[in-house]
Amino acid sequence: MPVFRFKRSNIKQAMPVFLATSACLLALAGAQVWADAAKPAANHIIKWVDEKGTTHYSDGIPAQYSGRDNAEINGQGVVIKRNKTIQSAAENPAEELLKQKIFEQKRRDRSLLASYTTAQEIDLARERNLQLDEIAVQGLQQRKANENKRLIGYKKTLNDYLQRKTPPPLELTQSATDSQARISRIDQQIAQKLSTMEATRARFDKDKQRFIELKQGDNAPKNLNQPAQ
Repeated sequence: MPVFRFKRSNIKQAMPVFLATSACLLALAGAQVWADAAKPAANHIIKWVDEKGTTHYSDGIPAQYSGRDNAEINGQGVVIKRNKTIQSAAENPAEELLKQKIFEQKRRDRSLLASYTTAQEIDLARERNLQLDEIAVQGLQQRKANENKRLIGYKKTLNDYLQRKTPPPLELTQSATDSQARISRIDQQIAQKLSTMEATRARFDKDKQRFIELKQGDNAPKNLNQPAQ
């Protein structure tokens, strides 16, 4: 067998060329592997749906539809892989709203357990919150009673003028009108306070019911489809 001998100087000269050639071959091989991995397997097609609901079959998905659900199908028409996309809040507002309600309910539950140790404490807190409104209603009712007395006096004087068939002074007529308007405003204020008190009772009753449920071990959020109190 013949033996070939190379001079050391020739080997040194050829080494850079050899290394450069090897690097190029490795880069080409890597690029091919990456390209193969990015493509569906041989004989596989992609099933996808456009914005109009039309189903398409192709070897790839157009860029504008890449964010939609799709499935990879083999040559026998069998789905071998499903690619699900995560819907954003804008795409699924109902689910996002439910998540927000669950999050808010859990936050209220934590606050409830941190604020009270017994259901009786919730009753006491309710009475404290109602106390100021009750005092306000009593004050408004007293103002209304006083205004009613004034109005009765105005009406009596107006009736005296009527009995004498004498025109009443304009100031007296205006005073009676203003007094009646003040009574109407007081009635509105009383109605608003009573409505606020009713909402306060309902809120504390709901908190008390939920507190008892949590203490009994029922941690599931309740009435998530109802508006918050």
